[in-house]
Amino acid sequence: FRLLDNSGDAPAEQPPHFVKHPLRPEQKRSLAWMMSREDIEHCEPCVVEWRRVLSPLGLFGEDQANSLDQIVTGAKVRICDKATCPIKDQQDDTVDPEVLKGCVGVLKGRDQTFVGGCVVQFNAVAGTRFVKMQAQDLEFVQEPGNLGPGSLVKIADNCKAPKYGWGAVKRNMIGVCIATEDSGVVKVRWPVHPAWKGQRDELELAAVQQDSNAALGVDLRIRASYHVRGGILADKIGYGKTATTIALIDSSLGRDPPPVPEVDENRFIPAKGTLIIVPSNLFEQWITEISKFVWDGRALRAKMKGGWSPQSCPMKIFAMSNVTPLKNVKAEEIAEADIVICSYRLLFSKIYVQRREELGGGRNLAALAEKVHDLIRSRAEMPSGGKKGGAMVDDWKDLKFPVLEMFYWKRVVFDEFHELES
Repeated sequence: FRLLDNSGDAPAEQPPHFVKHPLRPEQKRSLAWMMSREDIEHCEPCVVEWRRVLSPLGLFGEDQANSLDQIVTGAKVRICDKATCPIKDQQDDTVDPEVLKGCVGVLKGRDQTFVGGCVVQFNAVAGTRFVKMQAQDLEFVQEPGNLGPGSLVKIADNCKAPKYGWGAVKRNMIGVCIATEDSGVVKVRWPVHPAWKGQRDELELAAVQQDSNAALGVDLRIRASYHVRGGILADKIGYGKTATTIALIDSSLGRDPPPVPEVDENRFIPAKGTLIIVPSNLFEQWITEISKFVWDGRALRAKMKGGWSPQSCPMKIFAMSNVTPLKNVKAEEIAEADIVICSYRLLFSKIYVQRREELGGGRNLAALAEKVHDLIRSRAEMPSGGKKGGAMVDDWKDLKFPVLEMFYWKRVVFDEFHELES
């Protein structure tokens, strides 16, 4: 495992309002990464694979099903016929998979810059090439008679007792060779022992299918490839993560928010702005930092009325440390704000929770989404203002005291998110 470094990345442009206090070069590199994570067309897809190996007892054994991954360092591999993920070279340029089809390569190690990443050395017609690709797009190549990394092995029939002991390994058990040494020592991953050591002559290649009547195992895989916006900004303390986040908002002012996904269409109110949720002790700091970078450090908090920034502020900001400002604001106004700031505590306050349950008809957020769907389509009414006997409205724009879960935000920022664990 290694931490990534952005020191070689290209920096982003200075945000338009960061004149008096511009971003430092390292902050502009972080900003460039954040902007790339919101670029749905060019960011790398997130690939998830669910795998289950089903095998009859005596073939692999029920307890061995998840231990037979042959894509290990040093293994001979080739690209699967149905490979779908992008292949990159050392300069991060895309490689045409057809150039490498049919070539046998060696897995040199894992690439921690993306999930399931592998570095493979191929000896192609054009010469030796090192590429980065997904493990699920590789298949193991077993050379006849050669016991090496990735080979399925078992204890040899003529071995009475392994030199270094059995280690709970059984004679008919099947494992994967994960390394070989010049001294003749072989390391094997067994279902009961992940790093077993033995001698080469104590092992033999496992004949998985003994004859035409042997039972077959089934390797089931379901793969999903989809784009995920956002990420975790984990720069060290003092790096200026708050400033970089404000810069992201400033750099994207005026851009259209992402469309509501089809599955959620008309179940959320589209919001043009960013929702920032912060610990209570950092609420004032965020407002001060916004003023510092985009409004020349003026006293923003003192000039806010009803939670709103003054008209002269470059950003339309709505800030609430408690539920009071929200009671008097309409959903249409929230939807038009550039930034909405609240504390985590507000979301758990008694008045806020009661209002959310009043609008949704209970605690279920899915039910709230359905209520919003009916309101947007003018099929239902909602109580406005949160007061008993208050007016009912059938237009979402007129709804006073909306809750933040009703909106589909341009982005959501969770500051000090790890603190929620406590």
